[in-house]
Amino acid sequence: MPGGVDLATDHPQVTMVYDGRPVQVDEGLAGLLPALWAAGVDTVYSCQGEPGRPGVENLAYLAFPTVGDRVRFADRLPADLPGWEWVIEHEVAGGRDSVHFPPADLSWLVVLFGRGEGGPGGCPPDRAFKAGAARPGTPPVPRRRP
Repeated sequence: MPGGVDLATDHPQVTMVYDGRPVQVDEGLAGLLPALWAAGVDTVYSCQGEPGRPGVENLAYLAFPTVGDRVRFADRLPADLPGWEWVIEHEVAGGRDSVHFPPADLSWLVVLFGRGEGGPGGCPPDRAFKAGAARPGTPPVPRRRP
């Protein structure tokens, strides 16, 4: 959301400082976004999602200003995350790459990026890397989603 435009939102907002400027972010992302920014992963749009409500429209999401930011984020994640969707050139995110994921995963993402680590130590046991598994740095089946 750094440098983003103030948009109407469905969630309570908090003001954070990014690159010396105040930015508004969803309250539920207030722990994750500073950890990402400190890890060198910039974001442009984000949503905390709707915990406990099924459906793709209730997933949390992050949009990245560059492919490099997406890759830096993805390289720290375990492979084969259930319920995660990588979207290339997401129209809602201004044509940028984005990742959509269950809001319940926000807590372990804060731990993962807050510690500056990747791999099994930063994730719950059921999310650990599988030996020889491909990392999701490049989505296996890129698709466009409105």
